[in-house]
Amino acid sequence: MMKQKTVQTLVAVGLLITMILSLTACGGRKEPMTGKEFKRFMGEEKGLEIVDQTESADSDDYQYVLVALDEDKYSFEYYFMRNDMTAEGLYTYAVENVRSQYENKNGSSFTEVKSGEKGDFAMSSSEYYVRVIRHANAVLYITAYPDAKAECKDIIKEIGY
Repeated sequence: MMKQKTVQTLVAVGLLITMILSLTACGGRKEPMTGKEFKRFMGEEKGLEIVDQTESADSDDYQYVLVALDEDKYSFEYYFMRNDMTAEGLYTYAVENVRSQYENKNGSSFTEVKSGEKGDFAMSSSEYYVRVIRHANAVLYITAYPDAKAECKDIIKEIGY
């Protein structure tokens, strides 16, 4: 009888641990969104203008380049690269570029979190809100006017980045 209770307790604890680990894993996307998902969500669900700029990319490293925009508020540029290494290079270039443009401006603040194949950089100033997010071989680059910052953050959460 004692052995059965011990087994039941161990099973219950195991299930609890599995549930906790599953819930913590739900915090973001497992894989980068596809171009089709980006177009559907940003175009159909959010009503933004979608511009495919893949043909204007200056390298074969880009599988596609899509821009979703509302000219009065923000733009979401989505770069889907051939591999993780080129995405990391694009992410680093974008972050360094934003830092160099805004590091000496009063009121500019920066945050960055990097872990494995993910990176998340944000810059806020009185002029713009910029966010650069890398996930595996994809980079999402957001530029917004300060009054649209909260809306951008909501969209980023909705797409799981």
